[in-house]
Amino acid sequence: MGSRLTGGGVEEVYKAAEFWVEQALRRDDSVFTPGERIWSKEYLAELREHYLDQPLGGDRRFLVKLGEQLEGASDQAHQLIAEVMYVHQLISKGHIKFARKKQLIEDILGWGAPIRAMPDDVARGLESGIATNQAMNRYRPFQIAFILEFTEQWKALETTEQQHLLSNPWDFKQFVTGLQFTGRHFSNGSGHANPQREAILHLVHPDTFEAILTPSTKSWIVRQAVAKSLLDETSDNIDRDLKQVRMQLEGEFGSNLTFFDDAVTQYLQADDSPPPPPPPPPPDTKYTIGSIIEDGCFVSRSQLEQALERLKTKQNLILQGPPGTGKTWLAKRLAYALIGHEDETREFVRPVQFHANMSYEDFVRGYRPTSSDGGDAKLELMDGPFMQLIDDAKNDESNAYVMVIEEINRGNPAQIFGEMLTLLEADKRNEREALSLAYPKCEGERVHIPKNVHVIGTMNLADRSLALVDFALRRRFAFLDLEPTFGDEWQEWCQKNCEADEEFLRDIQQRMNALNEAIAADSSLGKQFCVGHSVVTPAPETPMNAEWFKGVVDTEIRPLLAEYWFDAGGATTVQEHIARLEEGL
Repeated sequence: MGSRLTGGGVEEVYKAAEFWVEQALRRDDSVFTPGERIWSKEYLAELREHYLDQPLGGDRRFLVKLGEQLEGASDQAHQLIAEVMYVHQLISKGHIKFARKKQLIEDILGWGAPIRAMPDDVARGLESGIATNQAMNRYRPFQIAFILEFTEQWKALETTEQQHLLSNPWDFKQFVTGLQFTGRHFSNGSGHANPQREAILHLVHPDTFEAILTPSTKSWIVRQAVAKSLLDETSDNIDRDLKQVRMQLEGEFGSNLTFFDDAVTQYLQADDSPPPPPPPPPPDTKYTIGSIIEDGCFVSRSQLEQALERLKTKQNLILQGPPGTGKTWLAKRLAYALIGHEDETREFVRPVQFHANMSYEDFVRGYRPTSSDGGDAKLELMDGPFMQLIDDAKNDESNAYVMVIEEINRGNPAQIFGEMLTLLEADKRNEREALSLAYPKCEGERVHIPKNVHVIGTMNLADRSLALVDFALRRRFAFLDLEPTFGDEWQEWCQKNCEADEEFLRDIQQRMNALNEAIAADSSLGKQFCVGHSVVTPAPETPMNAEWFKGVVDTEIRPLLAEYWFDAGGATTVQEHIARLEEGL
C-alpha cells in the first residue's frame, strides 16, 4: 500500500480527495453540487479580490473576518470558499471533531451560497481524518490562502500539463513547491502554509507522499535513517528519501507501517535524538510564561505562574486594577500561554466586551431579528458567543478554549450569564450538572460547560460608573491584582525597545511614583485610581524623550487627573501635579 493509510475510516478521506481532484482539478466542477462550475477562474478571481488581496487583522474570530471579506461576493464564490474549507479540513485528525468541521462549512454556506448544507455522502469524508498538525487550525487563514493560490495557478496550466502532473507525482511536487505567491497573506513568506502544502501532496498522490504535515518531522526521519544506515546519504528530495526509508522498513514492520507507530519511532530513534513529535507546535511558536515576559510584561514571573495555575484549576480568572496596568493585554497573553500558542485565527481565544446594554440574549442565547429569503423580518433563536464557544469546545476536547471578557463589570454580569453563572464553577463542569437554558432549542435540552472552557475577565476599579460584582460571581473567579509597575523590568524593556536613556527613565519613574503616591493618599480616590505604566510605555521603536513625555502628560494624564479632581478647587490640584510632572524636562 505504500504511504496510503488504511483502516479507521480513512478510505472515505481518500474517496473524497479523489472526488475533489476529479471535479475541481480535472474540471471546473463543484464538489457539493456536481454539474455546476464552481472551481473556475471566474470565482477564483473573485476570491482573490475578496480574500487573497485583503487579509484582515485584529482580534476577531476567523469566521467573522472571513464574512466581512466576502461581503459583496457572488453566491458561487461563497460556495467555492466553503468547498475550499472542506478540502482544507479533509486531512485533519484529532484537533477538531467532525461536528465542528461540518459546522464551519455550513456556517459559510449560510452566508449566501446557493446551498445551505453539504450532501451527506460528501460530509462523510470529514469524519475520520488522516494526519494531525496544530498549525492547520492555528494558521487557518494561510492554509485557505494556499489552496486558493495553488488552484489559481493550477487553472493557468494547459490541460495536457495538468493531466501529466496528476499522473506523475514527482513533477506534481515540483509544481506545488515552486508556486509563486502573490496574495498579501504571504507578504512575509509562506511558512505558515507548509502543513497545507504537505496535505495536498498526500491527498493528490497518497501512494507516493507520506501523511506527514510537518517538514521538520520528515527531516528527522531521514536523519535517523542515515544514522541507522537505512540510507547512505540524503538527497535533495526528502520525499524520495522517505520512500527509500519506507522500503527498508517494510521488511521489518510490514507494508502498512506508519512513521508514527511507536515501534517504528523507537526503532529509528538514536540515543542522542528524541522521536519526532506527531503534532505539537513548532518550538518557535510555543507560547509560554517566558513569552509573556519577552513581549513586555512587567509582572513578576511568580505572579504570572500563579495566575496561569489558577486559570487551569479555578478555570475562571479576573484581572483587576487601575487604568493603564495592561489588563486586556495580559488577559490575552495568559490565554495564549494556556493554549500553548498565539491564536491568529481567534478560534481558541475569543474576546468580547461587556457594556451597559449587553444582555443574556446577546451573550448566551436569545431571539434576534433576521430576514427570510423573501425579505420579511422574523425572529430566530440564535446562540451568542458564549454558547458558540461551549459548542466548539465540546466538539474539540483536545484543545482549551478561552473567552476573554473585557470590562466584565461594565455590564450586569449576573444577568448576562444567567444560569451559566452556576455552570461556571469548576466542580460543575460535567453532564450531571447540566441545566436547562432560558431559551431551549429543543424539548429536554440541557447544557453544561465543558472542562476545556476557561474565562478571563478584566475589571477597571477606577471607573465610578461600573457595577459592583456580586459575591456569587466573585466566588466563581480567582482574582489577580495588577498595579502600576515602574521597576527594573519596565526600565530594561524601554531601554531595549525604545532606546531610552537610563537616567531619563529613572526620572520618569520618580515623577510617576510621586503622582501615584499622591493619588493613593487622597481619601476621595485611593490606590485603585493610580496611573498605570502602560500610559508611559510606548510602542517599540518610539523615541522616549522629554518632548514625547510632555505629549503624554498633556493628552493622556492631564485629562485623567481632571476626571479625578473634578470638584471645586480641583483644577488647581491638577495643575500642581502637571507642573511637577513637567518641571525641569
